[in-house]
Amino acid sequence: MITEQAEPVSPPYRAPAEDLFEVLDFLYESGSLNVDFERLRRFIIDASYLLPESLPPVARHALGVADAFSIGVANVRQLREARSDCSTYIEASRGDGGDPSVAGVQAVSCALYPSDF
Repeated sequence: MITEQAEPVSPPYRAPAEDLFEVLDFLYESGSLNVDFERLRRFIIDASYLLPESLPPVARHALGVADAFSIGVANVRQLREARSDCSTYIEASRGDGGDPSVAGVQAVSCALYPSDF
């Protein structure tokens, strides 16, 4: 639990980036992508649990699947099905990342990949 307010940190890349590939190139070149994927998955899961009101049912279900997978209870097939359900929701919403529910589904989707994907 965070007990004190942290100062906002500006991203080290030029913001706004022209596209996601610019950001990924920066992260790759700086070595920031050399992080254990399971730790990143755990971060996404833990952070997503803090925003339950922003998550539609499809994202809450997917979050449960990702969490179960991270502790060895769910399998890759279940991850794939949850990821597909999230993709369907995002496509039906026309990918409107400005909508908090769509953004929540997009965030949870990031935890729905096996580490060897």
